Amino acid sequence: ASKDYGRSWSPRKYLPHVPNFPDIVPKERKWHGGRHRGQVCKLKNGNLLIGTYDRKKQKQPFECFIWESVDDGVTWSFKANIFENKDFSLTEPTLFVTPNGVVYAFMRNMQSSDKLAISFSTDNGTSWSKIQFIDIEGHPFNIVGVNNGFAFVTYALRSSNSSIRGRMLCLKSGVFQKQDLVIKSGAKTRDIGYPVSTFLGDNTILVVYYWIDDQGTRYIEASKLLI
Repeated sequence: ASKDYGRSWSPRKYLPHVPNFPDIVPKERKWHGGRHRGQVCKLKNGNLLIGTYDRKKQKQPFECFIWESVDDGVTWSFKANIFENKDFSLTEPTLFVTPNGVVYAFMRNMQSSDKLAISFSTDNGTSWSKIQFIDIEGHPFNIVGVNNGFAFVTYALRSSNSSIRGRMLCLKSGVFQKQDLVIKSGAKTRDIGYPVSTFLGDNTILVVYYWIDDQGTRYIEASKLLI
Protein backbone atom coordinates (compact mmCIF):
# COMPACT_ATOMS: atom_id res chain seq x y z
CA ALA A 1 0.00 0.00 0.00
CA SER A 2 1.05 3.61 -0.56
CA LYS A 3 -0.02 6.64 1.49
CA ASP A 4 1.88 9.23 -0.57
CA TYR A 5 0.39 8.77 -4.06
CA GLY A 6 2.83 6.02 -5.05
CA ARG A 7 6.10 7.66 -4.00
CA SER A 8 6.79 4.97 -1.41
CA TRP A 9 5.25 1.61 -0.58
CA SER A 10 4.84 -0.58 2.48
CA PRO A 11 6.55 -4.00 2.64
CA ARG A 12 5.01 -6.77 0.57
CA LYS A 13 2.25 -8.79 2.22
CA TYR A 14 1.13 -12.24 1.15
CA LEU A 15 -2.32 -13.74 1.05
CA PRO A 16 -2.85 -16.55 3.58
CA HIS A 17 -2.18 -20.20 2.86
CA VAL A 18 -4.58 -21.84 0.37
CA PRO A 19 -6.69 -24.36 2.36
CA ASN A 20 -5.84 -28.01 1.70
CA PHE A 21 -2.79 -27.10 -0.40
CA PRO A 22 0.68 -28.34 0.62
CA ASP A 23 3.59 -26.10 1.53
CA ILE A 24 5.60 -24.98 -1.52
CA VAL A 25 8.73 -25.55 0.55
CA PRO A 26 7.91 -27.98 3.40
CA LYS A 27 7.82 -26.18 6.78
CA GLU A 28 9.43 -23.08 5.23
CA ARG A 29 7.09 -21.47 2.68
CA LYS A 30 3.31 -21.70 2.59
CA TRP A 31 1.23 -21.77 -0.61
CA HIS A 32 0.27 -18.11 -0.36
CA GLY A 33 -3.04 -17.25 -1.99
CA GLY A 34 -2.56 -18.64 -5.49
CA ARG A 35 -2.07 -16.79 -8.77
CA HIS A 36 -3.85 -13.48 -9.36
CA ARG A 37 -4.64 -11.77 -12.69
CA GLY A 38 -8.02 -10.13 -12.16
CA GLN A 39 -9.92 -7.24 -10.64
CA VAL A 40 -10.59 -6.61 -6.97
CA CYS A 41 -14.18 -5.60 -6.20
CA LYS A 42 -15.74 -3.65 -3.33
CA LEU A 43 -18.98 -4.87 -1.78
CA LYS A 44 -21.78 -2.63 -0.56
CA ASN A 45 -20.69 -3.32 3.02
CA GLY A 46 -17.23 -1.93 2.21
CA ASN A 47 -15.39 -5.26 2.23
CA LEU A 48 -13.03 -6.17 -0.61
CA LEU A 49 -12.99 -9.42 -2.59
CA ILE A 50 -10.19 -10.77 -4.75
CA GLY A 51 -10.10 -13.89 -6.94
CA THR A 52 -7.11 -16.20 -7.41
CA TYR A 53 -6.44 -19.61 -8.95
CA ASP A 54 -3.93 -22.43 -8.72
CA ARG A 55 -3.43 -26.21 -8.82
CA LYS A 56 -1.70 -28.57 -6.45
CA LYS A 57 0.21 -30.51 -9.11
CA GLN A 58 1.25 -29.76 -12.68
CA LYS A 59 -1.22 -32.12 -14.37
CA GLN A 60 -4.18 -31.39 -12.10
CA PRO A 61 -7.01 -28.95 -13.03
CA PHE A 62 -6.87 -25.38 -11.75
CA GLU A 63 -9.20 -24.24 -8.96
CA CYS A 64 -10.50 -20.69 -8.36
CA PHE A 65 -10.67 -19.05 -4.92
CA ILE A 66 -12.16 -15.97 -3.25
CA TRP A 67 -10.39 -13.97 -0.52
CA GLU A 68 -11.96 -11.19 1.57
CA SER A 69 -10.61 -8.13 3.40
CA VAL A 70 -12.61 -6.22 6.02
CA ASP A 71 -9.91 -3.56 6.57
CA ASP A 72 -9.31 -2.05 3.10
CA GLY A 73 -6.81 -4.68 2.05
CA VAL A 74 -4.53 -4.66 5.10
CA THR A 75 -5.37 -8.29 5.90
CA TRP A 76 -7.14 -11.03 3.97
CA SER A 77 -8.92 -14.28 4.78
CA PHE A 78 -10.11 -17.22 2.70
CA LYS A 79 -13.77 -16.86 1.69
CA ALA A 80 -14.77 -19.62 -0.72
CA ASN A 81 -14.03 -21.77 -3.75
CA ILE A 82 -15.59 -20.31 -6.89
CA PHE A 83 -14.77 -23.37 -8.93
CA GLU A 84 -13.34 -26.82 -8.32
CA ASN A 85 -13.63 -29.60 -10.88
CA LYS A 86 -11.60 -32.75 -11.48
CA ASP A 87 -12.21 -32.76 -15.24
CA PHE A 88 -11.30 -29.29 -16.53
CA SER A 89 -9.74 -25.97 -15.52
CA LEU A 90 -10.90 -22.38 -15.17
CA THR A 91 -8.42 -19.62 -14.34
CA GLU A 92 -7.86 -15.85 -14.02
CA PRO A 93 -11.10 -14.91 -12.23
CA THR A 94 -11.98 -11.23 -12.42
CA LEU A 95 -14.74 -9.84 -10.19
CA PHE A 96 -17.48 -7.27 -10.68
CA VAL A 97 -20.33 -6.10 -8.41
CA THR A 98 -23.60 -5.01 -9.99
CA PRO A 99 -25.60 -2.05 -8.60
CA ASN A 100 -27.94 -4.50 -6.82
CA GLY A 101 -25.06 -6.29 -5.11
CA VAL A 102 -24.63 -9.43 -7.21
CA VAL A 103 -20.96 -10.44 -7.50
CA TYR A 104 -19.89 -11.89 -10.86
CA ALA A 105 -16.73 -13.89 -11.56
CA PHE A 106 -15.58 -13.92 -15.19
CA MET A 107 -13.11 -16.77 -15.75
CA ARG A 108 -10.80 -17.95 -18.49
CA ASN A 109 -11.76 -21.34 -19.91
CA MET A 110 -8.64 -23.48 -20.35
CA GLN A 111 -10.37 -25.92 -22.70
CA SER A 112 -10.04 -25.72 -26.48
CA SER A 113 -13.34 -23.81 -26.84
CA ASP A 114 -11.92 -20.81 -24.91
CA LYS A 115 -15.49 -19.66 -24.12
CA LEU A 116 -16.16 -17.21 -21.29
CA ALA A 117 -17.09 -18.95 -18.03
CA ILE A 118 -19.28 -17.06 -15.53
CA SER A 119 -20.38 -17.73 -11.97
CA PHE A 120 -22.24 -15.35 -9.66
CA SER A 121 -22.87 -14.90 -5.95
CA THR A 122 -25.86 -13.27 -4.22
CA ASP A 123 -24.41 -13.54 -0.71
CA ASN A 124 -21.24 -11.43 -0.98
CA GLY A 125 -19.07 -14.25 -2.28
CA THR A 126 -19.87 -16.96 0.26
CA SER A 127 -21.49 -19.31 -2.27
CA TRP A 128 -21.36 -19.41 -6.06
CA SER A 129 -23.68 -20.50 -8.85
CA LYS A 130 -23.11 -23.32 -11.30
CA ILE A 131 -20.73 -22.33 -14.11
CA GLN A 132 -22.33 -20.88 -17.23
CA PHE A 133 -20.46 -20.88 -20.54
CA ILE A 134 -21.10 -17.85 -22.75
CA ASP A 135 -20.57 -17.83 -26.50
CA ILE A 136 -17.72 -15.31 -26.31
CA GLU A 137 -14.29 -16.55 -27.35
CA GLY A 138 -11.22 -15.00 -25.76
CA HIS A 139 -9.37 -14.35 -22.50
CA PRO A 140 -8.74 -12.97 -19.98
CA PHE A 141 -11.66 -10.70 -19.21
CA ASN A 142 -11.97 -7.21 -17.78
CA ILE A 143 -15.28 -5.52 -16.94
CA VAL A 144 -16.11 -1.90 -16.21
CA GLY A 145 -19.48 -0.35 -15.36
CA VAL A 146 -20.55 2.45 -17.68
CA ASN A 147 -23.84 3.31 -15.93
CA ASN A 148 -26.35 1.65 -13.61
CA GLY A 149 -27.66 -0.60 -16.34
CA PHE A 150 -24.67 -1.65 -18.45
CA ALA A 151 -21.05 -2.77 -18.28
CA PHE A 152 -18.37 -3.18 -20.94
CA VAL A 153 -16.39 -6.43 -21.09
CA THR A 154 -13.05 -6.61 -22.91
CA TYR A 155 -10.81 -9.57 -23.83
CA ALA A 156 -8.26 -10.76 -26.38
CA LEU A 157 -8.95 -13.27 -29.15
CA ARG A 158 -5.66 -15.03 -29.83
CA SER A 159 -5.40 -16.62 -33.27
CA SER A 160 -3.46 -16.30 -36.55
CA ASN A 161 -4.99 -12.80 -36.69
CA SER A 162 -5.20 -11.78 -33.03
CA SER A 163 -7.37 -8.93 -31.79
CA ILE A 164 -8.63 -6.95 -28.80
CA ARG A 165 -12.42 -7.13 -28.50
CA GLY A 166 -15.33 -6.06 -26.33
CA ARG A 167 -19.07 -6.46 -25.78
CA MET A 168 -21.67 -4.51 -23.85
CA LEU A 169 -23.47 -6.40 -21.06
CA CYS A 170 -26.96 -5.53 -19.79
CA LEU A 171 -26.72 -5.94 -16.03
CA LYS A 172 -30.47 -6.28 -15.54
CA SER A 173 -31.02 -9.14 -17.99
CA GLY A 174 -27.52 -10.62 -18.03
CA VAL A 175 -27.59 -10.58 -21.83
CA PHE A 176 -24.53 -9.66 -23.89
CA GLN A 177 -24.48 -7.66 -27.10
CA LYS A 178 -24.64 -10.22 -29.96
CA GLN A 179 -21.53 -9.19 -31.89
CA ASP A 180 -17.96 -8.46 -30.83
CA LEU A 181 -16.71 -4.89 -31.08
CA VAL A 182 -13.22 -5.21 -32.61
CA ILE A 183 -11.04 -2.60 -30.91
CA LYS A 184 -7.69 -3.56 -32.45
CA SER A 185 -6.81 -6.36 -34.89
CA GLY A 186 -4.03 -7.62 -37.13
CA ALA A 187 -1.43 -9.10 -34.79
CA LYS A 188 0.30 -12.10 -36.37
CA THR A 189 1.12 -13.57 -32.96
CA ARG A 190 -0.96 -14.90 -30.07
CA ASP A 191 1.20 -12.94 -27.60
CA ILE A 192 -1.13 -9.94 -27.15
CA GLY A 193 -3.97 -8.91 -24.86
CA TYR A 194 -4.78 -8.53 -21.16
CA PRO A 195 -6.94 -5.43 -21.71
CA VAL A 196 -7.92 -3.19 -18.80
CA SER A 197 -10.65 -0.55 -19.17
CA THR A 198 -11.86 2.52 -17.34
CA PHE A 199 -14.98 4.62 -17.89
CA LEU A 200 -13.95 8.24 -18.31
CA GLY A 201 -17.37 9.67 -17.45
CA ASP A 202 -17.88 11.56 -20.72
CA ASN A 203 -19.41 8.68 -22.71
CA THR A 204 -15.97 7.27 -23.46
CA ILE A 205 -14.07 4.17 -22.36
CA LEU A 206 -10.28 3.94 -22.34
CA VAL A 207 -9.00 0.42 -23.07
CA VAL A 208 -5.32 -0.34 -22.37
CA TYR A 209 -3.61 -3.58 -23.54
CA TYR A 210 -0.28 -4.89 -24.74
CA TRP A 211 0.46 -5.39 -28.42
CA ILE A 212 3.22 -6.69 -30.71
CA ASP A 213 3.77 -5.12 -34.13
CA ASP A 214 4.98 -6.77 -37.34
CA GLN A 215 8.62 -6.17 -36.35
CA GLY A 216 8.13 -8.04 -33.08
CA THR A 217 8.21 -4.94 -30.86
CA ARG A 218 6.07 -5.29 -27.73
CA TYR A 219 4.46 -2.18 -26.26
CA ILE A 220 1.51 -0.87 -24.25
CA GLU A 221 -1.26 0.78 -26.30
CA ALA A 222 -4.58 2.45 -25.51
CA SER A 223 -7.76 2.93 -27.53
CA LYS A 224 -10.49 5.42 -26.69
CA LEU A 225 -14.06 4.34 -27.47
CA LEU A 226 -17.18 6.46 -27.74
CA ILE A 227 -20.29 4.68 -26.43
